[in-house]
Amino acid sequence: MGLWHTHDPSAIPDRDDVMPEMMPTTEEGELMAVGAFGVYESLLTNLDVIEEPVTAWKALWDEQYEEQFAIGQAFDTYLLDITAEIFDEFNGQETLETESGIVSVLEKIQEIRPQVTTWFDGEAEAQEGMQRNDVGAAKYYNDVALVLEEQDESKYENVVPEEGLLKDHRAWVIPDSSPNIEAAQEFLNYSLRPEVQQRITEELYTAPVLERDAMDISDELYTAVHGPDSVEPIEPNHQMYIDREEWLDTQWREMILP
Repeated sequence: MGLWHTHDPSAIPDRDDVMPEMMPTTEEGELMAVGAFGVYESLLTNLDVIEEPVTAWKALWDEQYEEQFAIGQAFDTYLLDITAEIFDEFNGQETLETESGIVSVLEKIQEIRPQVTTWFDGEAEAQEGMQRNDVGAAKYYNDVALVLEEQDESKYENVVPEEGLLKDHRAWVIPDSSPNIEAAQEFLNYSLRPEVQQRITEELYTAPVLERDAMDISDELYTAVHGPDSVEPIEPNHQMYIDREEWLDTQWREMILP
């Protein structure tokens, strides 16, 4: 839409160690955003309600967890992407390229409704349900789940699902109309310093946007925020949600919500 300033690469000299997918470009290949941090999603179990931690996305379809799960809405849960990837009856993201394919995935998601006690609009709603022991497990932001687990290991256990974490990220953009573009670019370069990315990861448990070799992060912390190298994360198809926003919202409400 032409809203964001596009950068001359020389204005972001600290970009060399940034993972390529964390540097979004326009269709013409111009750099328009700079990665801020990775946002992953995992499975958080309330051990006061469920004795053994939930370890796989497929547990959402398991009848033993009736009315135990808290799950977000269509546009922030990416359950379509997860479902298309973990079941052999679908062809991963290819299935989500057509409306008929999306409907078939939504029909599969319908099967989890008995297991869902809360369809939340914000993570605070799920957390409050866990604190009251109304929720046994939730699809949750990995960084927040790690903090909750650290605060009370007897109540919470955060698990990287067997099929992989859901992977997403956030990026900084500068409005093209800004009178402070150079100052904003100075901030972006600061944010990409290895010591800054490392501190953000250590303090907030979000995933860094730099390649691993650029930082001195322990193996334990890196695995906690990224998941093990042996398991590929699941990446959402953002373009699908943009292209079919209104249609998807209607289908989600008609087919999934009670």
